Amino acid sequence: MEKPFIELDPDGILIHPFTIPEPEGIKFPENYPNCCENHKKWFSELVVYIVKFPKCCDGHEKFFANFKFDKTVVYKDFPMEILNKAFYTQYIIATKIDNEDWYEDIKDYIDFCTTSMGTPSIGWNHYKNMVLSYIDNWKEQIPKDKKTQIVNYLNEKFTYKPSTEKASLNKLYTVYERWLKIFPFDLPFFKPLEAHLSKSLPFIKGKPKVNRYSGIALAKMVTESELVEALYVRTKQILSIIDTTQLVKDGHLTELEKINIDIINENHRLKQKALTADFNKGERKYIKAIKQWFANEKDYFDEIKPKLKQLPAAKPKKEKTPKNYFGFSGDTNALLTVLKALQLRVDMLKEDFTTVDNFHKLLTAKDFSNLDVKVHLNCDNKQFYYIITKLQPYFTNLKWVTIAKSMLFLSEGNSLLGQSDLSSAKNNNPKLKIVIDNIFRDMK
Repeated sequence: MEKPFIELDPDGILIHPFTIPEPEGIKFPENYPNCCENHKKWFSELVVYIVKFPKCCDGHEKFFANFKFDKTVVYKDFPMEILNKAFYTQYIIATKIDNEDWYEDIKDYIDFCTTSMGTPSIGWNHYKNMVLSYIDNWKEQIPKDKKTQIVNYLNEKFTYKPSTEKASLNKLYTVYERWLKIFPFDLPFFKPLEAHLSKSLPFIKGKPKVNRYSGIALAKMVTESELVEALYVRTKQILSIIDTTQLVKDGHLTELEKINIDIINENHRLKQKALTADFNKGERKYIKAIKQWFANEKDYFDEIKPKLKQLPAAKPKKEKTPKNYFGFSGDTNALLTVLKALQLRVDMLKEDFTTVDNFHKLLTAKDFSNLDVKVHLNCDNKQFYYIITKLQPYFTNLKWVTIAKSMLFLSEGNSLLGQSDLSSAKNNNPKLKIVIDNIFRDMK
């Protein structure tokens, strides 16, 4: 089978280092780097190191043999580059340490410096030791707890070892494809979900983080075992959305014989797949959950069928036209202003997937079934619940059941929002309540 992703071995990549700009406001000591014994010593050590490189260790010697590059070109001005990056970092630490987001800011800058050293990061150990020396020399200038956090981050970054379970996009895709093939999407309850879930690849852990200095967004990939566990949770969530008892009561399932046959067929297909395909222990957990659901549904339909036949023939129920709208009745411009403010101050949406304009279009649409819009939330369910309660007075049909049945809303964790998710998220005092309340004043 052709692999859908191109994967590169990091050991087979050479990324050249690059110069980073001086931080605004920085001033160099007079006669730098010959300004003091420390800078002179560090500069001298860097000169010795680059002369010796790549014969400094087996790893770098092997790396050099693979690429045969001219180190005088790739690592031109290496001693001054690394010395400057350490000097810039101590300046950033000193000027950002009192800010509210000091830790994230300093981490971003350290990561930016590391990235600028190329792949592999030649000079990282010298850089780290110089920054640690700067920090050690600051006695009372930095609170002890903050100093400890920075030191720990530098040391952890240097000693970091990736998980022994390697994340491969192609392997993850294979695992997800197996789940798509095993889940009973041919049943009418689940059919509407198939198109969306086929395009949604849940391979990212959390949300991507953009480095404020480099502009590079980094995201952690899930491991194969983490993906399998997430699929087990997703399976149970989807199965819990469908309440066949209620569907029968509401008269939506009139062809019980056909539904029962469909369930028997899908159950048989599942058993065949489980026998012929090679599923691991984790995957068999979600297969077991689907089997249990099938058994429960079959028992229910077998029990209810004879009783329904004994009942007097009911008058044919007039088919209700589904309300595929939320019924906005206010000022659309004011709504757009509020949504933009919510995005700016609450970080409500994952804008790579859902823009504010598209969310606005969905909320004001006369028929959202014609729109190709999915709402990917970037805030937790409690914040979203509170936002919806603030919006509801301006809508005639912005109900929890409409939101759930639309199957257009995905939580921060990328799972479909069901009515039970929204009910359990009920919270009239979320973390950003005051911010949200202030924003909604614009709607009045």
